[in-house]
Parts: sequence; C-alpha cells; structure tokens
Amino acid sequence: MWQGLGYYSRARNLHFTAKHIQNNLNGVFPDDYNSLIKLKGIGPYTAAAISSICFNEKRAAVDGNVYRILARVFNIDTAINSPKGIKTFQELANSLISEHNPGDYNQSMMDIGASICTPKTPNVINALSTQFACT
Repeated sequence: MWQGLGYYSRARNLHFTAKHIQNNLNGVFPDDYNSLIKLKGIGPYTAAAISSICFNEKRAAVDGNVYRILARVFNIDTAINSPKGIKTFQELANSLISEHNPGDYNQSMMDIGASICTPKTPNVINALSTQFACT
C-alpha cells in the first residue's frame, strides 16, 4: 500500500539523521536553517518550516500551497518547477515574511493554501487580494 510513496526512504533518512544527531552532534538538534539543511532527508521547505516554527528564524517555507497563493495574488505565471520560478517565489516569500513570529506566518500560508486558496478555487484570490491591499 505505501510502496512508491517514498515512505521507506523517508523512514531510512529519519533513522539515519537521528543516529547522526546522537552520534555526531552530541544529541543536540540543530536550531538554524543552515544546520538543518545539511541533514539527510531535510530539504529547503522542511528546514525553513522547522527553523521558523521551532526557532523563530525568519525563513519562508515555500511549498505547493505557497506557490499557488503567491502566483494568484501577484499574478505570476513563471513555472514553479523552473530554476527561475523557484528563485522568484522564494525571494518573494522571503520579502513578505515578518521577523515577528515567522512560524505563525508560515503556518498561516500553509493553512490558507490547504483550505481556502485551493487548486479548485481560483476565484477566491480576488477576495484575498482585497484584504491584502487593506492591511
């Protein structure tokens, strides 16, 4: 049932990383993006999410939900899977995130993308754009 979904490799990476933290980092979990990104199985999104939510680091966590929100609000049509698109969206997201409670910002963007600004509700962005303009 789980075959092909990447769960086995994720579990192996998690186990490897846990052993690495225990054996090489004296059991101390890294507390910043640059250290987290070096861990096996931790990519830019996960490192940004952990560092902002757990350690209050100003890092935008950009996933498919955030790509969709930013593309709609700012009318961006650059492909999100291109090097230019990845850079464009990450820079824009980084410019929007506040130094105060960056984890809350990231979680709210995840929630908006998952529950309000979904792939099937493209017109909802008009209402959101009005609110962005008013704040």
